[in-house]
Amino acid sequence: MTFSINRMLSPFNKLTQHIQDRLNAEERKAAIPSEAVAYLPPLDAIVEEPPPRSMQRTQWMVAAFMTVSLLAAIIGQVDIVVRGTGRLATTAPPITLMPLERSVLRELRVKPGERVTAGQVLATLDPT
Repeated sequence: MTFSINRMLSPFNKLTQHIQDRLNAEERKAAIPSEAVAYLPPLDAIVEEPPPRSMQRTQWMVAAFMTVSLLAAIIGQVDIVVRGTGRLATTAPPITLMPLERSVLRELRVKPGERVTAGQVLATLDPT
């Protein structure tokens, strides 16, 4: 018992060919010659006449814009930068740092808003 793929697919091929033949026949029947459009009733004439070139161009321009926008959204990257004002609130109470003895601040080596690292000297006190 041998099976042939062509023999198994022949009903589908016949059905596909029948559908294509029906579509082609309907297209041929529906096609109205351009000379006959002038003699049709007004509504049928409007339906059968081709759209103006400006409308076709607009349609293509919108489609091109949407395609370019979609490609830009897929390919491009956007950095998210958020800026705002506010206060830093901690869960622990603030810690007050004071020297053991009274002294004068000689030099302040950081500015407000500057990032500091562990072990960095922030200020120098006058030794006197």
